[in-house]
Amino acid sequence: MTTVVFVHGTGVREPALTALTARVRDGLHRAAPHTHLVTCDWGTHHGATLAANGASIPNGPGAGAVPAPLRDPGDGAAQGPLRDPGAGAEPGPMPAPGTEPTSGPPHGAGTTADDNRRPASGSTVADARRPGTGVTADGTRRPGPVAAADAHADAHAEADAAAWELLHVDPFAELRLAGAGGAPSGPVPPQQAPPDAAVRGRLAELLADPAGLDATLGLTAAPHGEQAVRTLLTASELTAAAEAADADTLAELTARALVALLLADAADTGDPLSPTATGRDAAVAVLAIRLGGRPPGSERGPARLLLRAVTPLASRAAVRRRAALTRATHPAAGDILRYLAHGDAHRTHLADLVRAQSGPVVLLCHSLGGIIAVDTLVTHALPQVTLLVTAGSQAPFLYETGALPSLRHPSPLPPSFPPWLNLHDPRDLLAFAAQPLFPAHATDVPLPSGQPFPHAHSAYWTNPALYEAVAGRLT
Repeated sequence: MTTVVFVHGTGVREPALTALTARVRDGLHRAAPHTHLVTCDWGTHHGATLAANGASIPNGPGAGAVPAPLRDPGDGAAQGPLRDPGAGAEPGPMPAPGTEPTSGPPHGAGTTADDNRRPASGSTVADARRPGTGVTADGTRRPGPVAAADAHADAHAEADAAAWELLHVDPFAELRLAGAGGAPSGPVPPQQAPPDAAVRGRLAELLADPAGLDATLGLTAAPHGEQAVRTLLTASELTAAAEAADADTLAELTARALVALLLADAADTGDPLSPTATGRDAAVAVLAIRLGGRPPGSERGPARLLLRAVTPLASRAAVRRRAALTRATHPAAGDILRYLAHGDAHRTHLADLVRAQSGPVVLLCHSLGGIIAVDTLVTHALPQVTLLVTAGSQAPFLYETGALPSLRHPSPLPPSFPPWLNLHDPRDLLAFAAQPLFPAHATDVPLPSGQPFPHAHSAYWTNPALYEAVAGRLT
């Protein structure tokens, strides 16, 4: 039996580690039932902590009073707190709910500055060789209806990812824009409840059945759903959107806000798992029906509402939530710095765990876990390791920039280094390619989740394709 040693990434601590390990074990069991999973819990033993309870965070729990920031004395303005340069910007006219903007392609929709279309972010060699994809062997697009359909699909995927990127920061953005961008829908017939009353009533029904709510969401972050519903029930944005949007659009926007709220709360509390776009969208579809919408089947355009929103939303929201964000994310940043400064203990911990196993060992690693594994395999003789699998790894980037502790470019990997399967989501900005640097050992495989960054970095373990890729390499 093959032992799979799971090496987690940055910021993972209990109880999240137990939930993460359970998800990985379940995925492996489905794809490779002959494997045995062992977890390398380096975070508990060697991970970073806030030793002074966050005293270094401005306005944090351990910090004192912080003076108001000063303006540049040379700007001719009165002294006072700095103003967000985008705070006074007015958004352009909003499309009416259920319609799409008509002024050109959305930002980030797969076009370059000279209006040439980029290849699809998830394109692979297999795509290039498969008839009917609209992609030639050299990765360029063929003209004609197939290429046009591919381009439309790319633009839709990019627009949806852009919309969710803002929703993760401001879950009420679409509801707010819907309320501001359309005219009131007119008087409600006497026998018909107002749109906001109807949707609030259905939200209350979800709240009355927490177990059913978790089942409906079907997401890793489902336990956060009850708080998300309570937040929506008191939101003024819901009332404004109900006055401007039809019932179907309102149901979909409310469902998207609900899912965005629970994912944001899960991220704030350090949940190491994030659903793929497929799982996220499936939850939205089910919730939209439960909130009074029709089953999916027609394009209504809510995802486009966010594409004309002002971008300073993200910055202002991040500043307001800095203390909470830092406390949730400090293990991630701290773990990286601590490893680069004092990584011997991490590597020894992993090497000892591997040597304690009998039979062949596969290292299955995420993020910083992949860096630890690469360094350990370079510095320790571990012949029982037959395969290294990394997901969302920065080891190749550190090697190329001269920051990998064990090896500097252009030094090669030692001959004893095992085959390396490097999985990366095209939208994961913390994932890097290994094959161009280590062609004799590494194979890069794109693994798109459909999620925007940073959620793409945590969506590997909810993606069945990861476990299928690992199972395909086991002997």
